[in-house]
Amino acid sequence: NLSELSTSNFSDLNHSYGLDQTENGLRLQTGLKTSYRTKAGMESDIFFGNIYRINGENNFSEGSGLNGVKSNFIGALKFNVFDKFKINAGVITNDKFKITRNELQLNYDTNDNFNIYSRYFKKNKDELLGFTDDRSELNVGLNYKLNRNIITNIDFVYDMDRASATKSKLNSRYEHDCLALD
Repeated sequence: NLSELSTSNFSDLNHSYGLDQTENGLRLQTGLKTSYRTKAGMESDIFFGNIYRINGENNFSEGSGLNGVKSNFIGALKFNVFDKFKINAGVITNDKFKITRNELQLNYDTNDNFNIYSRYFKKNKDELLGFTDDRSELNVGLNYKLNRNIITNIDFVYDMDRASATKSKLNSRYEHDCLALD
């Protein structure tokens, strides 16, 4: 079963992406979400949540965050400064608050044509989902808009656990009203 609890599917009955599988029975979802916005253009969002199953069948794998009576705890933080600098962070812990997954994304838009980004991702091994080892990656890249039709991207992915580059990419994309070429 390929399912995983995330902030994007926290309130959904279907935690299995693209599969027709749902939780049944009675459950209690608890969460706290707050947002703050200023007139100057600063924004922040914070979310923390958990699911408690009162009854019903459970057919989710251990690494999904949905097995057992209690789901994993999930948290997210988003911070945006004047639509130029953005920070997104997410964390998933087990019921003993041991971190099982975390991610951090930094994004800086210098202007309408140039964007620099960095992402860090760490997830503990989950053999039921096919991940036999812990995974940890750093992704760094930039996008440059040459003109209104052409965007160029360079992207570099580094495996933190193996201390080696796993992927690098340079591509350009041309888009017009009825045509897109990579």
